[in-house]
Amino acid sequence: KGADRTWVVFVTSDCLSCRGLTERLRAAQPDAEVTEVDCAREPGLAEMFVVRRHPTVLLANRYGQVESRLVGARAVGHAIKATA
Repeated sequence: KGADRTWVVFVTSDCLSCRGLTERLRAAQPDAEVTEVDCAREPGLAEMFVVRRHPTVLLANRYGQVESRLVGARAVGHAIKATA
């Protein structure tokens, strides 16, 4: 059985706000799957999900449907605090 929720974290290596974000999200959401995508290495995936700022975090349900989109460090930080 897969996770009910999957967080997809779009980052770049030069994004200071992105550093440590995936680990913080994993700690706050231990029952969810958390996947990190480096936009420099996967530009097609970033383009497919229209990622323009970093970090961008998508929350998908167990069926792969995106239920939430968080853009920017502040929005992502608030979400981590709210779900912890």
